[in-house]
Amino acid sequence: MLKRIAVTELCLGMYIHEFCGSWMDHPFWRGRFLLDNERDLQRVLDSEVHEVWIDVSKGLDVAAGQASQTVEEVEAETEARLQAVAESRTPPPRASLDDEVQRALKLCAQSKAAVVQMFSDARMGQAILLDQVTQLVDEISDSVLRHPNALIAWPG
Repeated sequence: MLKRIAVTELCLGMYIHEFCGSWMDHPFWRGRFLLDNERDLQRVLDSEVHEVWIDVSKGLDVAAGQASQTVEEVEAETEARLQAVAESRTPPPRASLDDEVQRALKLCAQSKAAVVQMFSDARMGQAILLDQVTQLVDEISDSVLRHPNALIAWPG
């Protein structure tokens, strides 16, 4: 059975099934092994990894009372988080094609000006202001949600 635990809960004799995070964050070339020496344990503790999956059928289990999560618990938690995010963002109300085409025309002009400015800034070695770009992307996304055909309906 797999359990997710904090690396601070690791002890010798546990079988590491998987590191939580990027393979670049842990110091091992393999992801599954029996943790059987103090040096490897210290390397895990010193790494950027905060949690690991252990396989209790191949090594020691966590001590009673220590925090751990099974695969099912993690999946349920992840599903709940995704559901909360999905419910928190309500799409803008649908608009008529004519109304949204007018907004889309203005949005396209703003987008063109923003892209020209970004390329100019990049050419001059200046940093690109991501806040402006993010706002523009959000506005485009909202336009598509209000009426999916508005951005492709206008002839220019």
